[in-house]
Amino acid sequence: MNEADHRVRVAAERRGRMREHLLQAALRLMAERGTEGAVIDDIARAADVSRGTFYKYYASPADLVRDLALRLADDMIITVNGLTRHHHDPALRAALGLRAILGLVAACPRLGGFMARAGWPVSDPSHAFFRIVAPNIDEGLASGRFRRRDRDLCLTLIGGISVGAMYRMTTGPVPAGFAEEAAEMLLAGLGLAAEEARDLSRMAIALPEPAPGSLLARIMAGTKV
Repeated sequence: MNEADHRVRVAAERRGRMREHLLQAALRLMAERGTEGAVIDDIARAADVSRGTFYKYYASPADLVRDLALRLADDMIITVNGLTRHHHDPALRAALGLRAILGLVAACPRLGGFMARAGWPVSDPSHAFFRIVAPNIDEGLASGRFRRRDRDLCLTLIGGISVGAMYRMTTGPVPAGFAEEAAEMLLAGLGLAAEEARDLSRMAIALPEPAPGSLLARIMAGTKV
């Protein structure tokens, strides 16, 4: 590696460490005040950096919250994939995955607030939504399991129901069976018959455990970072 490449790599690593430092400081702050309560001065103070340093990485607290939410969404999908990947049916994986995501939000409502503010799905192809969820849709379409032929519409359907359901769960009480109803609607939208969509959406599941040390694990454990 020549000197110029080395400088670029070192600078990228330094930026990555500072971005992570700001995210961790913001997460601690938002554990106390919620996602709406963080302002630049507070985040900079919590991270022990200047306002100028903050602005080098984020244009606003809202940008930081979106970055944090996308990281959490990635963690959530990876966590849920550990529960669903052993099933061979893409429709069952979709139903269990959505219910598990909503189960995590029910266990830690702040997650829903982050996700609803960020929007979902994301456009970054490296995100777990496209690494894990999209291939499941592709398998379901290729096998004829899903009868809606437009891939992008299927992905939009999953993202829309996920975000909408999470937002609903963070704005007030939801009726019993809310997650199951959401999963049933998803499967119906993907083209499954009504009776099968209902049956697959009500299979017993256990809430998955996030990876130790992940942002998801930290926020679910009380956001002690």
